[in-house]
Amino acid sequence: MRPTPAEPRSHAGRVIACLYATQFLLLAGASAQVNPATANEGSSLQASVPSAATSDPEELAPVVVTANNPTFMPPAATVGVLGERDILDVPFSISRIDREMLDTRQVRDIGDIFKYEASSYEATSSDTFIPIINIRGFESNNYLIDGLTGPAITQTFMIDSANIFKGPSSAFFGAGATFTGFSGAIDLLPKRAPQGEEVIRRMTIGWQTQNHWLGNLDLGERLGKENQFGYRLNFGGNYGERATDNYEPEEYYIGLSLDWRVTDAVTLTADLGHIRESKNGYRDGVLLTPGVKLPAPPDLSQSTAQLWSRYDRDTDYAYLRADIELSSDWTLELDGGYARMQDPYRSSFIFITAPNGDGDAIGGTTRFVDPYETWAARVLLSGKFDTGPLSHQMSLSYNFNRQTAIGEYFPYPTTSTNLYSPVQIPVPSTASATSRFGPNFTSHVTQVTDFIEIHPMLTVMGGMAHVHFKDGNSGFDDGAFTPLGGIIFKPWDNTSFYVGYSEGLEQGAIAPVGTTNQNQSLPPRENNQFEFGIKHRAGGMDFTLAAFELNQALQYVDSSNTFVQDGDQTHRGVEFSAGGNLSRDLSLIVTVAYFDTELGANNPSVEGNEAVGVPEWSVRAFAEYRLTDWVPGLAFNAGMIYADKAQIFADNSQQIPSWCVFDVGMSYDLKPTWNVPALLRFSIDNIGGKNYWAGGSYTIAHGEPRTFKVSLQYDF
Repeated sequence: MRPTPAEPRSHAGRVIACLYATQFLLLAGASAQVNPATANEGSSLQASVPSAATSDPEELAPVVVTANNPTFMPPAATVGVLGERDILDVPFSISRIDREMLDTRQVRDIGDIFKYEASSYEATSSDTFIPIINIRGFESNNYLIDGLTGPAITQTFMIDSANIFKGPSSAFFGAGATFTGFSGAIDLLPKRAPQGEEVIRRMTIGWQTQNHWLGNLDLGERLGKENQFGYRLNFGGNYGERATDNYEPEEYYIGLSLDWRVTDAVTLTADLGHIRESKNGYRDGVLLTPGVKLPAPPDLSQSTAQLWSRYDRDTDYAYLRADIELSSDWTLELDGGYARMQDPYRSSFIFITAPNGDGDAIGGTTRFVDPYETWAARVLLSGKFDTGPLSHQMSLSYNFNRQTAIGEYFPYPTTSTNLYSPVQIPVPSTASATSRFGPNFTSHVTQVTDFIEIHPMLTVMGGMAHVHFKDGNSGFDDGAFTPLGGIIFKPWDNTSFYVGYSEGLEQGAIAPVGTTNQNQSLPPRENNQFEFGIKHRAGGMDFTLAAFELNQALQYVDSSNTFVQDGDQTHRGVEFSAGGNLSRDLSLIVTVAYFDTELGANNPSVEGNEAVGVPEWSVRAFAEYRLTDWVPGLAFNAGMIYADKAQIFADNSQQIPSWCVFDVGMSYDLKPTWNVPALLRFSIDNIGGKNYWAGGSYTIAHGEPRTFKVSLQYDF
């Protein structure tokens, strides 16, 4: 008998359950006593009294508190050519995740880093080959390595922290998007050598369902008479079957960061790495034939892929950096990098063809060979000076990026199958390549940016970038001036009101597999974003409320199954985030996003419709509570994700149903009670075992099955 999907729960029930969960997390935070002296442990907290709030003219000295609890959301971030800045002093939105948060959640997939970010989350299943992040409704795989374009560092143990910049990224990081990047950039910062006398000797072993094992060794320290040399070495691997049947990823990696303080004014840094990964039995998403009803999701622990589907990737990268202090006011940064990635793979996907929703489908199979190389370079001159009563913080930069690839696409024969009872077939014989594709472009970005302090409470940012883009696939060879600007008003040190505007020029997308022009690269497109909001820091928490509008050329699959660029796409929305330490024992992240999207096209069936793959509402929250006074070292955590319904096609003929899942976990640090430098973690993702479609555009992503994770971290 053919398995049938479970009867879906009511939409109202899902919404009510999610709202109650969010209310519980917020009430838990509100009931906790906020103690500014202990709330932001794990970082330095500077408390000051706003001048408007006191009549005492005596200036109070700042109070600095340092302790050991996590913050989860660092107060500062590196923003391309703007350098490292406090998020209160940037007129745009930035999401930040630190190493402590990655460890607490046992993040093991690169696309899972921003799982609890309502407006920036993975748009593909974790077992697909390239994680694509949905940033404010636009898909992006614009990955950076400390601000330079390159392949994603897909091993999370090699990452120290991650930032997502929301908005056109070419003006800040150069026009180096891999395929997409208008909505933002994902900047991954590799682990670096420790500072001072700290020595890192850490081993981690872990397991997750069904029988997947991992191990990692993290070493780092400073050497030399004056600690002028530093290194950080990470290596390890993982293998075994995951929660989805027959999905057996393997990964082996090594990452090395070196730095040398040549003089007090010159520091050299090198980041080197190799990652070898194989995903046996990986599954692509599900494709839906126009006019065919979307069936209920299958059992997520059951694979829809062919047993022989496989994805291999070898990634090698080398990035060099020189930081030169020219004077007390001016610095020069020189960066250069090279990366090569080779990723042959055999994929299998499902075209749903049955109009009755019983899961009958056509199974498609393909083979790709897709090697590519990336060269990147940056020169950044930053300094500060005064012109009369005005204080300037200026940066001048040049970014170069080149990507070349010669991919070959081999189609295999299709076969009849079913979503709920996949039909396995032998490995097809190798077919002749039908097309060659891949990015082949060069970009040059020259920019000047100036932060002008008119008054201690008022700063104006202005800048202009010239982006020149040469795309060997589409024949585009032209440039454009892209302005950016912003205003920051800070009536108090811990509060800023801001307005920001930016434009960008990004590479066009590549037509997806299954379309009549599959693998064809569309021409680059200009885009812009307007944003205003308020940021506030209090009691160890950062709060942001922002409203935004993004505009770019519309790309979609039309009624003839051709991927076209026609008209424009507008995303308006409001997002709220709160993150940090609400008290000594409670850390919290809550994000909410609302979207109002609109398509404008010459096609009457598309004009005025909602954008594809963008839920109207998205709510995500995560909290950790530490039982410091009862069982020192013991902590419990919980997370919740809710996504509203989302459109599948540009003609809005079908929708992905809304969904809500819950995660739970705990950790126990043995050092406070037992004086053993070890930490145990246990977590369950999707504890209810819910089957759901996670979203996506054109290709519909499977949700994540219920997964148990256990790990032991030991310092020696």
